[in-house]
Amino acid sequence: MTVNGSLAYEDGDMHAGEAPMVAAAAYTNSHGKPEATAMYDIDTTIGAPIRQTSPNDGTLAAIGKLGFELNDKATAFDIQTTADGVNIAWPVACGTIHTVDLEPARRPRSG
Repeated sequence: MTVNGSLAYEDGDMHAGEAPMVAAAAYTNSHGKPEATAMYDIDTTIGAPIRQTSPNDGTLAAIGKLGFELNDKATAFDIQTTADGVNIAWPVACGTIHTVDLEPARRPRSG
């Protein structure tokens, strides 16, 4: 049995030292035979998508705010990869399906 590290924000992250509340996770590049994948989570405490920078170690990096309310009892998340390699993130919260840009440089930050 392999035991992975506990989830924690990276040193230097704006949420370093805070306890993450990961409610859902998904991988990019799920179509075909990708060269690499990336794991993203939804943290309901900060209302944000986060990237697991080292999934086995549990290190996390915040990439911005979602911009809508979350209900940690009913949060789901999937990342669709199109045939041409585009990743589209689909979080579900409070009975609504949303789309989210996972690129930090292209999404407004708040808070």
